[in-house]
Amino acid sequence: MNVPKLKSKLELHGAAASSSPHSLITLPSKNNGSILYASNCIVNIAKPIHVSGAEKDTSTEGDNVLYNVNSTLRTCTVSRKDCLRSITTMTLLQPVQVNVGGQGQTSLKESITIIACAFSDGTLTLWRQMDEHNWEEHVLVGVTNEGQELNNTNQSDSITDVEGICRIKSSEDAPNMDQLEIIILTSSSMGVQYYKHTMEANHNDQINSTSNNTQSAVLATYPTSCMKLTTIQNQLILAIGTAMPRHNRIHFYTLPIVSLSSMEYGGESEWTHQGSLLGHLGWVNCLDWMSTNQYIMLASGSQDARIRLWKFHSPNPYDENQDDIDDNGDDGDDDDDDESEADDDDLIEEGEARMFIRFENNEGVKVQSSVILEALLIGHEENVTAVSWRPGSSKPCLISSSMDRSILIWMEESDNNEEDNESSLVTSGVGNVWAPMTRVGTAGGILGGSVGSSLLGFINIIWSHDGQQIIGHGYGGALYFWRKDCNVNNSETERWVANPCITGHFRGISDISWEVTEGMYLLSSGLDQTCRLWTSLPSRLSNNDGGNVWREVGRPQVHGYDLNAVACIGNGKGEMVHRFISGADEKEARGFDAPIETLKLLKFLKGKSSTDENNESRINRAFIPSLGLSNRATAADAMEEGGIGDVAPDQTISNDVSLERSGDDLSAEEIAAALPHERDLGVTSLWPEIRKLYGHQTELICLASNAERCDGSNDKVLLASSCKARDAENAAIRIWDVENNMCLCSLKNGHKSTVTSLSFSSDGKYLASTGKDRRLCFWKKSIIGEQLKYDLVSVVESAHKRIVWSLDFCPTNPGLICTGSRDGLLKLWQVTDSNDDDPPIVKELHRWEPISKSGKKVEPITAVAFAPRTLHSCVILAVGLETGILEIWAIPTRLDGTDWRCKLLHSIPSASCHIDAVKKLAWKPYHKTQADAE
Repeated sequence: MNVPKLKSKLELHGAAASSSPHSLITLPSKNNGSILYASNCIVNIAKPIHVSGAEKDTSTEGDNVLYNVNSTLRTCTVSRKDCLRSITTMTLLQPVQVNVGGQGQTSLKESITIIACAFSDGTLTLWRQMDEHNWEEHVLVGVTNEGQELNNTNQSDSITDVEGICRIKSSEDAPNMDQLEIIILTSSSMGVQYYKHTMEANHNDQINSTSNNTQSAVLATYPTSCMKLTTIQNQLILAIGTAMPRHNRIHFYTLPIVSLSSMEYGGESEWTHQGSLLGHLGWVNCLDWMSTNQYIMLASGSQDARIRLWKFHSPNPYDENQDDIDDNGDDGDDDDDDESEADDDDLIEEGEARMFIRFENNEGVKVQSSVILEALLIGHEENVTAVSWRPGSSKPCLISSSMDRSILIWMEESDNNEEDNESSLVTSGVGNVWAPMTRVGTAGGILGGSVGSSLLGFINIIWSHDGQQIIGHGYGGALYFWRKDCNVNNSETERWVANPCITGHFRGISDISWEVTEGMYLLSSGLDQTCRLWTSLPSRLSNNDGGNVWREVGRPQVHGYDLNAVACIGNGKGEMVHRFISGADEKEARGFDAPIETLKLLKFLKGKSSTDENNESRINRAFIPSLGLSNRATAADAMEEGGIGDVAPDQTISNDVSLERSGDDLSAEEIAAALPHERDLGVTSLWPEIRKLYGHQTELICLASNAERCDGSNDKVLLASSCKARDAENAAIRIWDVENNMCLCSLKNGHKSTVTSLSFSSDGKYLASTGKDRRLCFWKKSIIGEQLKYDLVSVVESAHKRIVWSLDFCPTNPGLICTGSRDGLLKLWQVTDSNDDDPPIVKELHRWEPISKSGKKVEPITAVAFAPRTLHSCVILAVGLETGILEIWAIPTRLDGTDWRCKLLHSIPSASCHIDAVKKLAWKPYHKTQADAE
């Protein structure tokens, strides 16, 4: 076979963010405003696409911005415990500038970007950006996929927060070879752990990503929920928020920064515990520092729905003989002391110092910084999950998020009757009143909506680096974006405009299916009980690398059970286009039809009409009842099952953009404005349910349709379904005539347990099935009179040694089928019709193993799929493994003789692959056009 090597490019990673409050960060401005967020064990890199109006200049301020994930970072570590794990927190390491013997300052190179990732099993890794497209992972704590365990600290609890700094340190042995020294702190229910790691600073050097050059020590032993680092003069200050049953504190530690040549860390003894602050009644969830020339400010948020602002004054010399504040340096382990100090906290006068931070400055003078309570912010009704100071703001501006579904922007109210005299504020120690100036977020969820519809609140909020954009992290995994509206000239009032969200499944995806006629969109069903519709946007909104931008533009089904299967059935011949069947953890399958609003949006985005323009029988949009599972065609029907809230029947998903125009006359700004937001997706983009298919006795597992392969003239659109089974009776496969809503036949005596995969042959003659009983069964179609049925004509006992997870018929060779099993083998089978009425001949042609292996262990195969067309006289096969790896293989079209072999065309880079088992593979449908024929 003379087949060229293939290349692949990731265009979309459609995954929601993890429900961890500290797993969202923004990269430095040199990365063009990219953001990083964690989903499961993968770090997603979302790059912005600026959408400007024709009258705008080259500035991006005020632009519509779309974010698209087309690059990911996949860890090389494996779980340290026998349980599922995920990334719980990430942070961008901050560079530290250090005075060196009065010769100025030495700092990090601008090109060095490092992030720290911490996991729920205690694993700790670093990702270093080597260039615009490549990152390198360094494992500090964890087990690599080769089985190497690094720096086992016996701390395997979930890490709640991570903080760190990095700096360049010159090497004495090689003056031209700088070292990058990294300081990392992690918090958990066991306390705070401290790490020091070194690596070469030169990008051109090949560094061992698992080099064991990490030192560690324990800094604190009380349960910790959050941390935050900052600097004041020559000191690092670490604020630690506790997660105690009551009387939680914010502890403060300092560490001196000295010259590069003498800066050494010996562990816990180098850190000085300066004291703690009382006030919050619940866990301290979030902290953030802000620095000015006169003072630094710490904002803290808690489960008590309160935000406290702590002001640290500029350090001044002090007399060592003066009295100390009582709780300075007191750990407060005694419960009675906690109660008395809580009472004393209420008696402290306004503006009185709560604590002192004391250290020795660069000149050797002992100085102290007094800490006061600047303000108590009351506005949220639920747990405060995040606080963040606005960068580049002329006045202090704080944003906060809460589980009450609100995001508040706080500013200090100015007194117009008094001059803004900063010195008077410093003298009195008291500022003006802080109040929420702006509120964004969602006013409330709609009953019956999914978790992603904001029934729960926000767990994180951050600013962009220029302070012109707000990025919110919803509990359901959606990322919300608001940009400042620069068209509002009022200097006292800012208006924030919502941009399209980043959305995706927040639990595992169970099945995918392309739209049958031309692959206009992709449907995905997931264990988060939603079915989602994805489509590519017009080329005007392409990525910088020329790739397509994909978006979730519909959520046809929001269910009450986990969805296990989905199959598109509308081919415009035997069934109207834009219809699909879904199966869940229930006994019936459900059929759905696209509403007019969805078809208008697809036409608007694609610039072309559907092949079926008969929309008379379709409705405008669907409604979901609060107490039911079926999407209703009218609001009245939904109200009968419990109400849907105050939603107007004519509400659309177009965001006030006319959908009458389409095609080349659309601007990128119009396209971006028409994209639905998260609230629209969860409520107004539902598809009406048009039928139910009853018959199975247990939960549905698998669906397969012949819609793409039937010619429509004589063939009906058929659906095959299977369910969970422990006996032969429930292992029966049912064949459905979907258009007439009836079961044609039940295929029994083939399998003894759950059928895991089904596939129709391209010529319509056969249905193949396989499952947990390791059988491979072939069912042949026959028509007697007007009755259609499938007969069992061949059974391959023990087709594999383990469970057969997947099989697929070849579209270009009707008799060729491939199976993939847990035993790690791929097998090719040939089905040949025999003469007369004899059963067909089933022959095993070839067997082989994927290239990807974990050591000597063969990886289980979980998904296989043939491409819809040949390439250079070869059939193309995609293979998915239990480890998430994807491989593309070529099989010759001529299978005569024994001298042919399957050839690996391409192994998709692991960074672009899944982190867990591949459940389903599906190629976009290919239909030969006139141009192709010529």
